Amino acid sequence: QKKIIMNEHPDKPNQPAQPPPPFPPRASGDLRQPPGQPRPPTPGLAVASLVLGCLSVIFIILTAIPAIITGHVALNRIRRSKGTLGGSGIAIGGLVLGYLCTFLALPVMAAILIPTVSNVRESARRTIDSSNLRQIGIASLIHAGERGGHLPPAMLEAEDGERETTIHDVAFLLATRAGLNDGQLWVSESDHANAPGISGPIRVTTRGEDGEYRLDETFAATRVIAFDYVTGLREDMPSSTPIAWTRGLREDGTWDPDGVYGTDGGHVAFLNGTVRFYRAIGGSGNLLARPDGAPTENILETLPEGARVAGAGPGSLDGRTRP
Repeated sequence: QKKIIMNEHPDKPNQPAQPPPPFPPRASGDLRQPPGQPRPPTPGLAVASLVLGCLSVIFIILTAIPAIITGHVALNRIRRSKGTLGGSGIAIGGLVLGYLCTFLALPVMAAILIPTVSNVRESARRTIDSSNLRQIGIASLIHAGERGGHLPPAMLEAEDGERETTIHDVAFLLATRAGLNDGQLWVSESDHANAPGISGPIRVTTRGEDGEYRLDETFAATRVIAFDYVTGLREDMPSSTPIAWTRGLREDGTWDPDGVYGTDGGHVAFLNGTVRFYRAIGGSGNLLARPDGAPTENILETLPEGARVAGAGPGSLDGRTRP
């Protein structure tokens, strides 16, 4: 038997069945998958971007930046493939996670890095100060070698008799007799009391038209010196005798808040050429020695008879002698 198929549209003659129309062409950059076609492969970089982005939740910036880089490279390859590659959503997911974790990590990193950088800078400044104090100690011994074993004296001759040696006098003597003519050695960048302080190279002494050395005007105007200095010492005194120390050391072994480093501590230079940093003077292993060898936390008790402290600035023991 023959099956007769009636035309549903009498006004049109019977026609053979037509195939469905093809999917309309996609515009350039359209990454959507046409229906009925197999899914194109996903590039490995897109998957890597998503994995790295997920890991950024734990490792933060360490994997967030690679997630951003691989995500951008993957998206660029997918767009240029004209449909032969897929996985744009995966790459975008990796990018979003990477950027999100990066922006969230910035405040945390700033909170960690800023104090760290500040501590590194302060440590570097203290190292410079220690080196400067060591140079002052060496120059003092050179002065002693030129002056019969005597370091800068406690008293100087004046028109009306004698006067106490100031810290600027000490700098002048070490410059003219030991060659220590760099004024920067006597100040510290950590010393807030010295603001604005000495800017740029400066000499302790200058030579006048008459050929005589005199204290440089800029250095003489510096009213804050980073170190206290003990005048009236001899090189044959005990090696544990302090020559100079960071300004701010108190008699009880603590440090004045107005000192160079505040209450954080300071350096002490000794007659044997060593320089040591003290958080506080006191307790086992952190005591100084009197001239008779007895331990003490009072820096003034280490001074021999006739010695006097010279200094300038807040927290200085300027003018003090052995109690």
